[in-house]
Amino acid sequence: MKKIAVLPIRSGSKRIPQKNFVEFCGIPLYSCVLAEIYTSRLFDKVILAVDTTDHLPKTLLDDRHVIIHSRSAENAS
Repeated sequence: MKKIAVLPIRSGSKRIPQKNFVEFCGIPLYSCVLAEIYTSRLFDKVILAVDTTDHLPKTLLDDRHVIIHSRSAENAS
């Protein structure tokens, strides 16, 4: 059985606008979490569930280790 990590991120936020894309020490928050998932070696697959890919770099969209799943607006709320 494979271990799958699902990282749900959305572009909007109720309290902190764009919080998943705000940089912490020069790195967006979602990137910090992805790095921890990679280095933990606990998961065989990573699914990044997003409501938009507008803020994601092309390198991440082409990454073979990350599956981008488009969430509906209803699901992202």
